[in-house]
Amino acid sequence: MQKLSVQMVIAVVFGTIAGLIVAAMPGPLASGTIAVAGPVGTIWVNAILMTVVPLVVVNVIIASASSAERRSAARGATATFGMFIGVVTASGVICALLSPGLLALIVPSGALPAPPLVAGGAGAQPSFSSLVVSIVPQNPVKAAADGAMLGLIVFSLLFGFATTHIAADQRASIVRLSRAVSDALLVIVQWVLRVGPIGVFALVLPVAARIGLDVLRSLAGYMVVVVVLCAVVTAGAYVLAVTLGRTAPGRFARALAAPQAIAFGSRSSLATLPSLLQAAEDDLKLPPEASGLVLPLATAMLKVAAPVASVTGAIFIARVYGIHLGAARMIPVVATAVLTSFGVPGVPNGAWTQLPVFLVAGVPAQGMGILLAVDAIPDALRTVTNVSIDLAIATVIARWMGAEPGTGSAAPADG
Repeated sequence: MQKLSVQMVIAVVFGTIAGLIVAAMPGPLASGTIAVAGPVGTIWVNAILMTVVPLVVVNVIIASASSAERRSAARGATATFGMFIGVVTASGVICALLSPGLLALIVPSGALPAPPLVAGGAGAQPSFSSLVVSIVPQNPVKAAADGAMLGLIVFSLLFGFATTHIAADQRASIVRLSRAVSDALLVIVQWVLRVGPIGVFALVLPVAARIGLDVLRSLAGYMVVVVVLCAVVTAGAYVLAVTLGRTAPGRFARALAAPQAIAFGSRSSLATLPSLLQAAEDDLKLPPEASGLVLPLATAMLKVAAPVASVTGAIFIARVYGIHLGAARMIPVVATAVLTSFGVPGVPNGAWTQLPVFLVAGVPAQGMGILLAVDAIPDALRTVTNVSIDLAIATVIARWMGAEPGTGSAAPADG
């Protein structure tokens, strides 16, 4: 994966150089070169797009269908899931509020002309009533075909929760089938990512030919904003641990050092689980019934930094294309980012899962390909943010279960 990330960055550089060369060519030759490169990039993006809808559906079904077993796994699970939803929602709102202002300071607006269909779709701001109605799709198949992700996610959630009310063996069959479909689709995604450098080169070349070195400056600005937002959300982990978890800030920071280092290097939340468990039980002395419940669930399901990629990425692409995202459109954007975050795999290069948010925002999906090319550092920072929140929530849940910081045991429940 690290080799692929380097290749994609190289593709951005060479695509920019090639674009600058094309811009200096005579008109017919330049337009002909762009006409060849453009479809190649579009095909690559479409190859990822074709997996997104089924991947979102099956992963949401898996998460909601499995919730029955998870809810009964240990005491405090209800509070755990409540905190998961709360922190991801807070992350999405923070990104929606801060990203436009931060990007406006660094990234020029309207550097590229918006495609007519996209511009029209994004310009027609939905009314509140139409937004509410769209949450429940009349035809889920049509919603999938139209890219109406929010309604499709709601249907998938309802379907998954409905399976918790049927026989356990039938539910298990549905979950096994969904996992098999998800695994097969992820294989396709890996195939597509392997030719990512070609796709990224083909995407960047036409952009660089139109706006020159501004493409690199814009991407650098985007990465700066991601760093700032990750720092803000990560700071929230320390606030949670200190205020609600009653953990000394220095002690929490020392316990987090090793998991954060592993997170940055591996870019995988799942890879940090052993280190997180050790930090929770050995360094923070959290009871196993708290850390053993929260941390496996958190590393598998909770991606609090996902909105940093999806919401901020959608706002960035909208700004580059001069598309206005009003409040009425940002509400479903944040909602989709929150809901899809629980289906993001805890593995490197998970940023392609932000496509549903792009579809809801009405911004060009091609922008995702360019962001994916420079996602190595943002992905590493988001993983650090994720594991920081994971451990913070473990301290809070341990406190709610009656454990005093450093005791390593939970007090018995009253009554």
